[in-house]
Order: sequence, then C-alpha cells, then structure tokens
Amino acid sequence: MIPLFVLRNIAAVNFYLYAQDFPIEGRGHTVFLGGNGSGKSVLLDAIQIVMTGMNRRYLDLNSRVSEGGRSTRTIREACLGLLDDGAGYERDACLTYIALGFEAADGSRRCTAGVCLEAKEAVNEESVLGLFIVEDTILRFNDFIEGRPDRFKEKAWSSFLDEQRRKGNTVHTFQRQSNRAYGSSFRSSMPTPAAHSSTRIGRAPPCDRLCPSILSRSPASLTS
Repeated sequence: MIPLFVLRNIAAVNFYLYAQDFPIEGRGHTVFLGGNGSGKSVLLDAIQIVMTGMNRRYLDLNSRVSEGGRSTRTIREACLGLLDDGAGYERDACLTYIALGFEAADGSRRCTAGVCLEAKEAVNEESVLGLFIVEDTILRFNDFIEGRPDRFKEKAWSSFLDEQRRKGNTVHTFQRQSNRAYGSSFRSSMPTPAAHSSTRIGRAPPCDRLCPSILSRSPASLTS
C-alpha cells in the first residue's frame, strides 16, 4: 500500500516578510487566520511555487490588496518583500529559499522539496537558481542560513548544496527548464496523489488534504 505523505514543515527564507519555519503537527484540516495583508495567501503561494516546480503553466498566484487596489502578486515582489502600504521593498536584492518538508503518515519516509530564487530590484524578473529534492530528511530554516535567525545571511546556492552533500544527504537538483523531471522525481519520492504537482493549492480545498495542521508565530496564524 502506498503511504500518504503529509506536509510537516514550511521553511521560508526571504519570501515576503517571512524568514522562519512553519512547523506542522497533528491531523485534520488547516485554517489560515489573520487580518488583511497579514500574509495568509503568501504562504499558499509559497506552497504552490514548490509544488509546480516554478512552471508558469500551472502557477496561479493570489492577488494582493494595496492602496492602489487589487493586483496580481509576482514572485519577484514576494522575494523582495513588497510592502502593501506603498513604502517600497523590504530588500533591494536577495536569495530566497522555499522548502516543503514531507513525511509519510506512518513515519516511514521523509523528504524535502524546494526552490532557490534570486531577485533584484533593478531586474524585472526573478532568477531560478535551482529546484531541489533532498531525500530522507526534513530541512529547516537554519539549514538555509548562516548566523543567528534574528541576524542571518542566506547561504549561497552552491554552499547549501555542498553542505547537504557533506552531511551525506542525497540531493537531486533541477533547472527551471527541467521542471518536468523535477515533478517526476517529486512524485517518485512521494508516491501519493495528495502531493501531485498539478494540485491547485493557491485557492483550492485540496490543500486541506495535504496539510494536516500548521502552527505558527507569524503575522498570519495557522491552526487546525
């Protein structure tokens, strides 16, 4: 019998205003709670970005609400931390990591799937440095940074990969143009319909089947 995989952690480094883990516990449905602009839909976008392998054919990001009205959020804006009050960007350049940690419901297997992005205020579109799958482990926020969590610097893409391999972890990397290969490897690491890359996570109820519970100290609180 193929085990059901569930989301156990979301690690976000320089995505919107998030730089933290979102640990996941328990079982059941997921509820995102928070006021307007607190970042609820940004988390759904983060999940969607990883699950689709940055394939724009499937990406359907949530809109954002600002003083100028409602507009489509871009990945570049989320990486740079665009502020909804019109005050500009939180960062003028950065590396962004988004990583989803999964575990079989019976605890028999684990893996982490994620993406590393580079964004600059002076460049109109983000760059995908790589997609990755790390077998048999759930990576956390601290795996992607150097220094203390409150005063950190994100690890360079090559440094992150080198460190994981030195630890003996099996790491598969993919370019954006190879997102089909990424999706195929993703499904082989997590053989379950709940983790299929075509699931519309940004706005659809299937996210409840994927995420059993999320508890967070972020502006947008998540609870089961």
